[in-house]
Amino acid sequence: MRLWHYDLIKFLPRQQLLGQHRECCALRGNGWGRKHATVDYVFKYSPIVLFIYHSIVIHDMTLRGYTADFNWQDWAYRGKGCEAYKDNTCMSVLDEFNTKTGPDFYPEHDDAYLNECIANLESKGIDTCLLRLSYSNGFMGLIIPKKLFLEGANINMTRAEMLAFIEKSDYETLLKAWRFTPTGHELFQGEIGKRFSEALKHARNSLPIQDQVFISKKIGWSGTPV
Repeated sequence: MRLWHYDLIKFLPRQQLLGQHRECCALRGNGWGRKHATVDYVFKYSPIVLFIYHSIVIHDMTLRGYTADFNWQDWAYRGKGCEAYKDNTCMSVLDEFNTKTGPDFYPEHDDAYLNECIANLESKGIDTCLLRLSYSNGFMGLIIPKKLFLEGANINMTRAEMLAFIEKSDYETLLKAWRFTPTGHELFQGEIGKRFSEALKHARNSLPIQDQVFISKKIGWSGTPV
């Protein structure tokens, strides 16, 4: 078990990317606080930091066409067999993170650890030539989606306004909100998050598959309305 250096996430092969998702799920759930040689450092920080890291993994999975359980978008969710967090005090960590322009978590993910991770991939027979070239030319760098609501949604909506937004929105609007909303927003938390998830799934399933694909491609991932 390990958390790959965050700069490597977008380069990970399928097996390692999906494996990282499973390990994040385990660490966020009943694995939290359990001693493990390669990930003990994670427990020195707020669970929110792991949530942010996991969100990056899920984002890259989605870009590649893989699907993760929507519940993991809620920072307090810890899996079906583990009680969710109820203390909101650590949300200040997320608020602070969202004001920054780059990652500032897990100091252990330094250049030495990056090279260690690359060597580990190579030991598994994975070609890392392109990865090393990107690193040596300064092209590596974490891309974190920090985007705003689009069309009809406001980042400072009240609970009632969020529920109304969920109720009236079509699939395209809901999908935009899901893709372009800042990580950890209340729209994805608790009961409101469950309502949003249900509405998104219902709106998607009410459309033919070709319309779902068309809307997804139309929206894209740039955050710029088409």
